[in-house]
Order: sequence, then C-alpha cells, then structure tokens
Amino acid sequence: MGIQTGIFPFTGKLGTAIGYLYRGKYCFRSMPSSVKQTEATRKAASDFGTASRSARLLRQALDSVCDLSYDTTFGNRLNRAMGSVLRADMEHKRGRRRISNGDLTRLSGFRVNSNTFVHDETGIVRHFGGHISVTITNPGRNIPPKANAMQYRAIALLPDFALGTCQTVVSEAVVFNPQTDQGEVELMLPVPASSQAIIVVEVTCCNDRGTMRMKFFNALDIIGVMPPMKAERPAKAKPVSKKEKGSALPLVAVHYPAGNQYSPG
Repeated sequence: MGIQTGIFPFTGKLGTAIGYLYRGKYCFRSMPSSVKQTEATRKAASDFGTASRSARLLRQALDSVCDLSYDTTFGNRLNRAMGSVLRADMEHKRGRRRISNGDLTRLSGFRVNSNTFVHDETGIVRHFGGHISVTITNPGRNIPPKANAMQYRAIALLPDFALGTCQTVVSEAVVFNPQTDQGEVELMLPVPASSQAIIVVEVTCCNDRGTMRMKFFNALDIIGVMPPMKAERPAKAKPVSKKEKGSALPLVAVHYPAGNQYSPG
C-alpha cells in the first residue's frame, strides 16, 4: 500500500494503479497481472458485491439528509455490517444470497460516527396506520462546554433492495436547552404501514450561531429496525337471504350498439 503525495489524489483505476481512500488518506496499489479464483472465492465475491451495493444504497440515502464526514471508516464498517445481514439469508446458497431475505435487525446499534454515540434513552413505537414515533428521554445530558443546546432528529430509511431505491423520512428538528428540565419528547415519522423502516437518531450540538461540527459529540446511530405491519384480513361478507336477494337486485348498465337503440315498450 502506497500513500498518494500528488496535488490531485484519485480514486479508482488509473493505468495499472488503483487509488482508494483509507482512514482519511489517499492510498494506491498496483493491479494484479492475473487473478485466479476458486468456486468458493467467486461465491464470496458475489455476496460481497451484493452487500456492498446495499450498503451504498443506505449510505447515499443518509448522505442526502445528514453529514457523514465525521468518520471516514463508516463506508467499510457498513459494508461489513451488511455482509452480516446478508449471511442471515438461509433460503439461498452462497453466491446467490439476498438482502431482502437477510436480517436487517443486525444493524441495530450501528454507529455512523464511531467516535461517539447517542447517550440518551430512546424508544420506538409503531402505531396503527404505520407511522412511527421515536421517544427521547432526558435529552441534552451529554452537552460539551462550547455548546449551549442539542438538536435532535429522527430519520427513517425505507429501502427497496430489489428496485435499488431508498426513501428517507425525516422528523422535525427539536432543540433542547440543558438548563431546563426537558423530560421527554416524541419525534414523529409518517411512514407507510407496508414499509420496513431503519430508524436513525441524529444528535447535533448547537450554539447561538446554529449547529456545530463536533466530531466527538455529534452522534448518528441506528437505534432499531421496524418490520412492515401485517395487512388486516378483509371482513367476511354477511350472508344474504333469498328474500333480500329478490328485493335488492343489482343495477346493470347495458350498452346498445348504434342503429339498434332500445326503446321501452
């Protein structure tokens, strides 16, 4: 592994070199002249590709609503976590596993910023109709000296790995002042009942100028995964008696072709 020292670092292939970002540094390595893969290696590579694509889907969705620049190891750690999710698929053989048959609950507790975590007590409830509420108990306890408030948001990731899409639902931002007793707050996420949701809590330090970039205090954690709600079975139709059938005949619309119009006698 070499360290790039040029003015314009690169990632990806450049001639016979491959550039990549590792722990905040731009590195490079030479491409192998030939690669010999066994059957087991090809299957492992196929599953790794599936996990990496799924991780990229979640990472891009989070990147659209959050700041992910606090930890450069996040991408690699998420790839490994999605690999664990994929290996939970027992319905398909190695090399053909699917994330949709895996176990997304293995992502619970994952820290996007590994330098810190959400110190507050959290709870998740899925209500009738599908919407989700995230409860924060005693917020604002782990506030640094330079900040005077903490901002909280709840985020729901709604991935569809088969289609390669991931929607995001973000709650309103709530700011807490630690000098007053906040007690408990509920953040609402209007999520469809048919959607599986990965729930993320974001905690950001604030001062009089707004949000602050604090690597060791701004947390972003996956606190749980909520499965889709089961659809209720339709109620059985009430049996109709013969008397009711004769007295309540259905209305039928009939179309007659032109030139043969029906006229009542």
